[in-house]
Amino acid sequence: MFFGPLSLSRLFATHPPLEERIRRIEGPGADLSDAHAAADRAAAAAPAGAAGFAAHGAATAAPAGAAGFAGEAAAVAASVGTLTQAAIDSSVRLLGKLPPRVRDAAGSPLGAASVACALLVDAEPRVRKAQLAMLVESGGPMLARETGLLLPDTEKLDPRLKLPLLDLAIPALRQLSRGQFSQVKSVLAALAQADNQVTLFEFCLQRIVDRRVGVASTPRRKERSLSAVDVRKHAAVVLGAVAYGGSRTQEEATAAFVAGAEVFKGLLSMVDMPSQDSASLAALGASLDALALGDVRPRQMLLEACATAVMLDRKVTLEESEILRAVAYSLSLPLPPFVD
Repeated sequence: MFFGPLSLSRLFATHPPLEERIRRIEGPGADLSDAHAAADRAAAAAPAGAAGFAAHGAATAAPAGAAGFAGEAAAVAASVGTLTQAAIDSSVRLLGKLPPRVRDAAGSPLGAASVACALLVDAEPRVRKAQLAMLVESGGPMLARETGLLLPDTEKLDPRLKLPLLDLAIPALRQLSRGQFSQVKSVLAALAQADNQVTLFEFCLQRIVDRRVGVASTPRRKERSLSAVDVRKHAAVVLGAVAYGGSRTQEEATAAFVAGAEVFKGLLSMVDMPSQDSASLAALGASLDALALGDVRPRQMLLEACATAVMLDRKVTLEESEILRAVAYSLSLPLPPFVD
């Protein structure tokens, strides 16, 4: 429905006002103060005609004062679980930029698995040769063949379209049996580690597939409260990894971390910033897994903190957008499609 040629503006326009929807759920005496405050914050934070953090990141001038900047990052966190007409229109535009062969392949389970594999095949000939040989051995001849057919398109694909393409493949990947998905997951891990190192994109792709397919298909474990010490420790690792990932120098990373830490209102400070080695991708994954089992409020605050760190320099790079999306999915806080 979201990627089809139809316009959904009329459908969206038929929704009752927010206040009426809340009253229908909670009754005539519902307290609307929080809803009004959230709507005011989002309206103040979003530029006219823009939605999602990518539009904010494209701004060339920072708003006057820290309050305006904080409002933008809060709007990113507030967009979790929402879908606007602007986001739908953006998705349709992205879909139109995809080569027909990979777009069609993403609609079937085998094709979707092949799309995910093709996105991980390296451009370096020696690594690619090893990956393709491993793919035949571990994934089977059909998966290897389908992946090979997609490579001419995926290797020329605009990097900004890779994760949107993966998102498009998720519904078909969910049709795999548990055994089939386990095999695909193992193949993806082997492809990523073929050159003995895992890049940020490879990490993000695996996290998104695991959270949106693997974890989504298992019964939701009951949330448990993490101690303040555990939240502080794991949040520092995640925020540190995001800060380092979007910075060229230690000074830039420190500034980004400190800006994000402000969201926690005293729980985090500069003294909690981990070293770059301590904020490795492996450590990032472990901390995200720990936080994913905790209460939702610390997860929401952490996503806002990461958005704050990413947006501090008024630019959102491809790498920053990818890691922010991976963090959001890992914390079970799905972001809407990014605006161009």
